[in-house]
Amino acid sequence: MQDWRGRRRPSKRPSVVVPFVPRRSLWRVDGIDFRLMLAFILPLAFVVGGMLARDVASDGTGIVENGEAAIVGVVSVIDGDTIEIHCRRIRLEGIDAPESKQTCIRDGATERCGQRAAFHLSDRISRLVVSCESTGIDCYGRTLAICNEGCDDLNGMMVRDGHGGRLPGVL
Repeated sequence: MQDWRGRRRPSKRPSVVVPFVPRRSLWRVDGIDFRLMLAFILPLAFVVGGMLARDVASDGTGIVENGEAAIVGVVSVIDGDTIEIHCRRIRLEGIDAPESKQTCIRDGATERCGQRAAFHLSDRISRLVVSCESTGIDCYGRTLAICNEGCDDLNGMMVRDGHGGRLPGVL
């Protein structure tokens, strides 16, 4: 640019010389291509992880003891013979308790014995960690199990306390 006299004016910005620096790839360092390494390492990690996970229960809620899955956790009581641990319904093996809405006649009066059985089980194990050993699956898809709280057998406790009956031919 020139001023009014025809002389050249200095530019407002000084020219800066930036040296050329080659761009480094994030995937390639010192001649090693990390994309190739990931292509081999990731599948290998999944295979090894799968081999290690085969000893864990299929639903991930318990541990394996002698080939049987032990379901361990805090319980929600559904009714006198059905509980839930980690969104998994578990039916107490070998006993039958009244359903939650079932009524009974005791001393000439109608009583909600199903609700009483559920409350009894809930009072006994509320907020405690329960361990259940799976024995199979029933026709409704629930896990059949023998459950313990500490050293106490919950299945037997419900029968002993009069809130359930022992099924014939079981236990």
